[in-house]
Amino acid sequence: MPKEDIEQDFPQLVSNQWRATSEIDPAYNCVAFALRDTKQFWDPGCIGVRGYYWPPGVPREDTIQAWTKIFIIHGFEHCETGELEPSLKSWLFTLMAAVFPIMWPDNCQPENGSASSANSKT
Repeated sequence: MPKEDIEQDFPQLVSNQWRATSEIDPAYNCVAFALRDTKQFWDPGCIGVRGYYWPPGVPREDTIQAWTKIFIIHGFEHCETGELEPSLKSWLFTLMAAVFPIMWPDNCQPENGSASSANSKT
């Protein structure tokens, strides 16, 4: 996707230095990336379709509750407050990179410099 198209869709990027870190890959989505699964596209509505996945025990619905349960199953913890613990800083950067994988601001790198350094409890 051309830089101009991305900046048109996300105008706040125009005033920031950013760079594409990867091309769009239809094989997986942001949740799969955050969970380090680049082989499947996680989607509750695609039952039995090759290349799509939904974990057993999670309701097949596109809700915050269902997506939260997926992250909890994979070792993430639900926080009761909006306060960010220092140990979760890398996880937040990873989530941001997963949600917006093709645009990662150069001035927004986690402390270790890697946008792919998730810290789950696994």
